[in-house]
Amino acid sequence: AFQPALIKAALDCGSVGLMNINLSRNSLGIYQLSKLSCVPCTALFQLLFFGQVISLGTGFTLIPLCLGVGIATVSDVHVTAEGILWAVAAVAATVTSHMLTKKLVQTSGGPLQLLYHTTPIAAVIMFVIAHVTDQYPRLPATMTFSDAVTSPAVVACARDVLASC
Repeated sequence: AFQPALIKAALDCGSVGLMNINLSRNSLGIYQLSKLSCVPCTALFQLLFFGQVISLGTGFTLIPLCLGVGIATVSDVHVTAEGILWAVAAVAATVTSHMLTKKLVQTSGGPLQLLYHTTPIAAVIMFVIAHVTDQYPRLPATMTFSDAVTSPAVVACARDVLASC
């Protein structure tokens, strides 16, 4: 039971992180298009891998949604090869996470039970990633234990873990 929760938590963290990198490397238009493409990509992959077809009503709802965002963002599109790679990775992580979530909700006892198992793991993953990737100021040599315990990263992680209990 731990391995699926770990994979789900890692995909959720990857989805959020990759979407943030996607936004930092692309124009807002490309970011919005990549966010929007998650829904039809999820429907397509569910059809290809699981044979699940979306309802006609859902399909008709997606058409104006996709067209509207496409038209609204067409004037703000600046594309680079690196940006497209980050966008594709973000969409892939998000779609995979959505599909795994749907499958795990059915087998784990419901959405709240799934969150109960994955949130603490995701908090630890993000805590580690934040310390490795974020630009924190150099810690003073005279830092005390109480300073370390009240650092923003520790407080945020503790809050998230407590919220999941």
